[in-house]
Amino acid sequence: MKDFIKKIKTVFNSFASASRKKIDLQNVQIETPRLFIREFCAQDLGRLVEMTSKPKFKYYCFDGSEDKVRAFLQKSLETQKEKNANGKRDNYLLAVVEKESGILIGHVSIERVNLLPGFTHEINFFVDPAYQSKGYGREAAVNIQFFGIEALGMAGYSVTIHPHNVPSLRVATKEGYIVSALTTLKTENGEEPRLVLALDKAEIYKRHANDNPPMILPERQWPKIVGLK
Repeated sequence: MKDFIKKIKTVFNSFASASRKKIDLQNVQIETPRLFIREFCAQDLGRLVEMTSKPKFKYYCFDGSEDKVRAFLQKSLETQKEKNANGKRDNYLLAVVEKESGILIGHVSIERVNLLPGFTHEINFFVDPAYQSKGYGREAAVNIQFFGIEALGMAGYSVTIHPHNVPSLRVATKEGYIVSALTTLKTENGEEPRLVLALDKAEIYKRHANDNPPMILPERQWPKIVGLK
């Protein structure tokens, strides 16, 4: 296991020296204090099936079946090759790995939406129930927020939440999201209402200026990205 972890750290050393190197947006690698965030690969299927089939696991696109996991993984792999009109990616569906153990423990993403003017993307994530309540989800989300702002030039993010989903609303507002609109989405149960909340980059910088414990590596300096001026 030690040799395996050493290999993982070697892969991410290139990102640790981010102030001196460019990052290829087709192969995103982010190191946080406790996590590695990387692109998914086909070999992640078994671990994804394991965590998403647990009784306490909940995420909108899974139902405990392997078919749903395969569809999710395929979508994640396809985003690595996509290019929009500007020759760049619109979506980043990434794997979250616990640095100490080298185990895949979840997922974090930036995905394109068109719900609010000026807020073109939203953040989503999930964590294996066995690794929840440790702040891993928030650590992954905070770092992907900064990646989007510093590397991709995003002005902020939006999120959609059902008006009756009090726990999710509580978490979002605690992070600084502000209710900005009401919309409807087509679901398996028909059209349902959704609150649209927004979080701009000024609020993100403000809220994470003095994180304790730190969510971002002290030496983090986002580099110039390949193909981004």
